[in-house]
Amino acid sequence: VTIVDYDSMRQGDPMADVARTVSSIRAWSKKIGMSQAKESGLVRSLIRGYRETRVEKPDEKESEFDYIKIICYEIRLYLVEMTQFNDLRARIKAELIGGDVGKFETEKALYEAITRDPKLLESEKFKVFSKTDVAKILHLRDILDRINACIEYLVRIETD
Repeated sequence: VTIVDYDSMRQGDPMADVARTVSSIRAWSKKIGMSQAKESGLVRSLIRGYRETRVEKPDEKESEFDYIKIICYEIRLYLVEMTQFNDLRARIKAELIGGDVGKFETEKALYEAITRDPKLLESEKFKVFSKTDVAKILHLRDILDRINACIEYLVRIETD
């Protein structure tokens, strides 16, 4: 695997590039059903390789810190991506969230229900949304799942 880092052409934090690559690995591993242990090993190998090629050699004791920093960057990238869904999320909250009968108690409950039963998106409740909106709802759910996976990784690092 070769990763080309063009930061020398433009100022930027190389950790952001690594985080984007890690994010892509996570998305790919989820898509193909890779085990979490194998995914974690792959990500750690990428980070080790990145650390070995850095001009300035960090202290080995900072290894876990680099890993945590990369995961935090990954979360940041997802949060930036989430802003494109602000209008859709407002519509979701107006149409589907609340204590009314037939509505979901929370936005989280909605995404959990969609995960359990993707056909829910074809139900009457979602007829107010276009097919494009429904696709965006699925994408939004995937981003939230990835943020949650990152947080779970951070918790495991702290408890391992």
